Amino acid sequence: MENSATDFVRVLAAIRNTDLRYPDEELLESFLEDSIDSEYAARYALQTCSATRGGGLDLTPLLSDWKRLIAAVKFYKWPSSGRLTLMNRSFSRGSFPRPA
Repeated sequence: MENSATDFVRVLAAIRNTDLRYPDEELLESFLEDSIDSEYAARYALQTCSATRGGGLDLTPLLSDWKRLIAAVKFYKWPSSGRLTLMNRSFSRGSFPRPA
């Protein structure tokens, strides 16, 4: 198994070297770089995405997961408190399995 730092670099390079439309590249970079555990996020990406012939990654499954997650939640701003509250909109448990 590869070193986690190498996994992170490999996934980040794949994101940056893939011709993704805005905001897809930024969305995936944020997932990887801003995760609480970037090494875990990189391992998840490697297990979710298959390798391409050119040695890159097919990021379609990861991007699809992220877009489903974003669509599953909605933010509301409560005027009295000024806080943002996350409201769940039909997100089913177990849709995003943790990699081993």
